[in-house]
Amino acid sequence: MFCTKCGVKLEENTKFCTSCGAPASSPTVSNAGGSAQAQPTGNIQAAQTEITQASRETAAAMSVAPSPPMAQSPGAVAAQPTAAPSAVPAKAAAPTPQPAANPSPLAERVKRLGETLAGKRRVLVWSAGIVVAAVIAFFAYAWLLKSDSEAQLFYVKDNSIFFKSESMKKSVAITKELLDDADSDDFETDFGMPSYVQVNDSRDKLFFLDEIDQEEETGSLFMKELGDVSDKKEDKGTSISSNVSSFKLANDGEVVAYLKGTNDESKLYFNDMKQEVLVDRDVTSYYVSDDGKQLMYVVTDEDHSETLYARPLKEDGTKTKIDSDLHHIVTYTADFSKVYYQKNDDSEDHNAGTLYVKEAGKDKVKLVSGFDSIVSSSSEGSFYYMKQDASMAHLYDFVNDDMLKEDQKTAEPTEPIEPSETSFQRQVAQTGYWGDIYYDTVTDYDAYNEAYDKYRKAYESYSIANDKYNAKVERDQLRDELKAAKLEDTKSSLYLFDGKKEQLIAKDVDHTSLSDVSNGIVVYNKIAASKMKKIAISTIYNTSDVESAYRDQDLSDPKLYISVKGGKEAMFWDKPDYTADVNISEDGTKLYVLESKDGEEAGELKSYTVTASGAQDKKTVAKDVAKYAVSGNNLLFYSNVTDNVGDLNTTIDGTNKKIASDVQVGYTQMLENANTLIYYTDYSEKSMSGSLNLYEGGKSKKLADDVYDYRYVNADLIYYISDYSSRNNYGDLWELRKAKDKKLIDDQVNFFL
Repeated sequence: MFCTKCGVKLEENTKFCTSCGAPASSPTVSNAGGSAQAQPTGNIQAAQTEITQASRETAAAMSVAPSPPMAQSPGAVAAQPTAAPSAVPAKAAAPTPQPAANPSPLAERVKRLGETLAGKRRVLVWSAGIVVAAVIAFFAYAWLLKSDSEAQLFYVKDNSIFFKSESMKKSVAITKELLDDADSDDFETDFGMPSYVQVNDSRDKLFFLDEIDQEEETGSLFMKELGDVSDKKEDKGTSISSNVSSFKLANDGEVVAYLKGTNDESKLYFNDMKQEVLVDRDVTSYYVSDDGKQLMYVVTDEDHSETLYARPLKEDGTKTKIDSDLHHIVTYTADFSKVYYQKNDDSEDHNAGTLYVKEAGKDKVKLVSGFDSIVSSSSEGSFYYMKQDASMAHLYDFVNDDMLKEDQKTAEPTEPIEPSETSFQRQVAQTGYWGDIYYDTVTDYDAYNEAYDKYRKAYESYSIANDKYNAKVERDQLRDELKAAKLEDTKSSLYLFDGKKEQLIAKDVDHTSLSDVSNGIVVYNKIAASKMKKIAISTIYNTSDVESAYRDQDLSDPKLYISVKGGKEAMFWDKPDYTADVNISEDGTKLYVLESKDGEEAGELKSYTVTASGAQDKKTVAKDVAKYAVSGNNLLFYSNVTDNVGDLNTTIDGTNKKIASDVQVGYTQMLENANTLIYYTDYSEKSMSGSLNLYEGGKSKKLADDVYDYRYVNADLIYYISDYSSRNNYGDLWELRKAKDKKLIDDQVNFFL
């Protein structure tokens, strides 16, 4: 997923952006503030779509998805691609698999199918390097299923949320008026619905906001027992509170925490379905533990200073201050027994960050200090992070003073004196009419003109010499400024904290391309030595010309380096004028690189075996590959792509297989580690619809035409919207059983939840 504030890429289970510190807004509805979301067990971080319209369905589809009963441990709460610092942008990363705590069959299924996407708008996640139009969580179709495998369907039409279980003959409206003053344009996108609708793990309780004030972005919070929903009666459910701007659940749905009021007056409450309890004021973010026993939240004062608190979720609970002057929370365990957070000192220098851990019942412990940014993290206490190594250089060092010798010889010229006409005049005696004597002034113009011609030529020479001297004076001034001006040259060093000690991984790091803290694998590029040609002083006018030339250098070295479990770095890829799209298998044993020549949209997909020594045994997986994704330890990729249409292929257990041709790139759902696929052919960008196909058991079959969006339950049950009108923002909702029995469920449906 991506930070909604600064845009930095975040790993699937990240809680906060480590670049700007903003809370990460997960597209999957978390049933607890810090609860584990159904995650990919492999390296796939977050789906990226290639169409703008994808954002509305992708987030909406996750809105009623319960988290499987898995231990929260945001074990790979990775920050940059993980969330890489803006100065060290990482391209791709691998979230850590989450251990399940007594997993149900559904949880195991989600764990197994975590790499998949639910529905057309949840397009296949690609490795790094495509334009991101939306961010989606990978958790397959688990949101459709209760633990007893009965499908539940949620969708929006007529300004209401509708619900249908598999056993119900028809759907029922749960809300009365979702948005105030709504019109059809309000349903062109999901308008933030994922944050307004949540279900608990057992999927028997639905929490939702109704009567939402679009200007204030608040509404009335209700809880609906889904077991009581009937197509024979309409019941809105239990009213919990009003003026609610956001809410979060414990996994079992027995406790809900929520903010009331606007940003000017944000009061945090919790409700155990018996009473409402005020927790605190001026709360800007909050989190509920998986088990519903603990609440963690941040209070921001008028000076924008943040203080982190924890409080038991019971009426007589007392808040405990964890720390003040918080920069951001990095990660935490499911029960909040351990919280890792960053504080920054007051300096404006680099390396102002300090990482602490606060364990319940113990004093806080400083783990690492003097770092610039966290690259990725694990709730088990391992972190990759960057330190900035700053050095100062005089701008004059980057200048070729090609005029120095000439200027040293240049002296200020003497200006010639202009001849005066009076200097060439004399008085001549004259006799008047009456014999009187007088004197007349006579000018020797021949001599004067000759002297003036000499002066004019001398002045021309002087003017040239004076211009040269003035230029020399300006250059002397520029030399002084260049010698006085200092340029801060910063380089990054990558470190690993393994829970016990700090270890330097590499110096001169440009950015991380992949960071899998769970498997202890990091891939990165380094900064090449400056190859900037010195700038002739005769061609520059001010110090900014030199600084800009230095800053504009592309010092990124195309070589890829890998370090495994803190081991010595090893260079494994070096192709100038190529881009590398890096990904990794779920178990961390295979590394993949799609290498494409700059400016070309396709290239060769390579695989490497990851060992303690690095990436070895390079092999070609396929050629002319435009995009690829990793599902568990298998691959899906598109080849021979033209106009966003190409061949769909898989690599299962090392064997390539072509699935279909003329497949729309990006609209593929992966199930069972790519053994089952749902994909589109004959897709129209104008209607945003196409033919829906299912690949299963080694065979493909068409399911339906003109499909706008869908929800896959299993091979025998699929819901889909067809005949979608982009003008009215709705279409017909169908139920398809056994790929042949088609039944109209509803019409004028806006979108799935």
